[in-house]
Amino acid sequence: MEWSKIKNIVILILLCVNGALLGLLIPRERQQALFAAETWSGAVSALERGGITFAADSPPLDMALTPLSVTRDRTGEQAAAEALLGPLQEDPDSSPVRTLYTGPGGTAEFTMAGECAIRPAEGVRTLEGSRRDEAGRDCLLQLGFTGRLLEERTEPLPDGGERHTLTYCQEWEGVPIFSCQIQVVWQGEQLLSIQGERLTGTAVPGGGEVLSTAGALVRFLAGLNQAGALCTRIDAMSAGYLITEPRPVQLTPVWSIETDNGVYYLNALDGALLTLE
Repeated sequence: MEWSKIKNIVILILLCVNGALLGLLIPRERQQALFAAETWSGAVSALERGGITFAADSPPLDMALTPLSVTRDRTGEQAAAEALLGPLQEDPDSSPVRTLYTGPGGTAEFTMAGECAIRPAEGVRTLEGSRRDEAGRDCLLQLGFTGRLLEERTEPLPDGGERHTLTYCQEWEGVPIFSCQIQVVWQGEQLLSIQGERLTGTAVPGGGEVLSTAGALVRFLAGLNQAGALCTRIDAMSAGYLITEPRPVQLTPVWSIETDNGVYYLNALDGALLTLE
């Protein structure tokens, strides 16, 4: 038999095999989708029996995060502060636990726990025509902090002016770290302070399997009952991290669950309710 005919026969056989495998795969995917839908429906029904309505627009996808162990990197703190305030000198009373830098442009303080406090001198950092949110993000980028705006509060002052406090949540490769938040405070055009917690360093993935979204909801209901907490509605549910150990830093995958009675954080590994320290 000619090689061209043999080759055509082999190709035909392979096409038939692939078609058969695809025929087996499609029902299996449908079964998995049906099972996932039934599991989600069961979790929502359990919530409703507990007096809680899931009011979010759609169920979130199962989480794809893994635990991370992060070694903090404190190099570059002075350079970051100088990018905001100009030349600085380390204070003689500084220590590895708390490092203070001072200069004509203001002061900058960093701690081993990741806390920072930047206080510019008057006129050193101003809006210069930018929006407060935009200017705040630019300042935080100088500190190696990338994140999203959580809220803005406005406080009237006795002299008729206003003080604006913008709170940002840090993101690690696009994922929010709910326990790393920084407040940027503006008064008029003037930047008054930047204060909060930031995380820089190198991350190593850890082990552990996260709960399904439906499983997380069931654990959330159990945790509420155990804690004696109350809520009647879940408005949103999003995935992120919390710092659960300081040294080395342990980033634990969590669900942020927004309810009519505040925000709860659920450990996505073991289903325990957590709080922001």
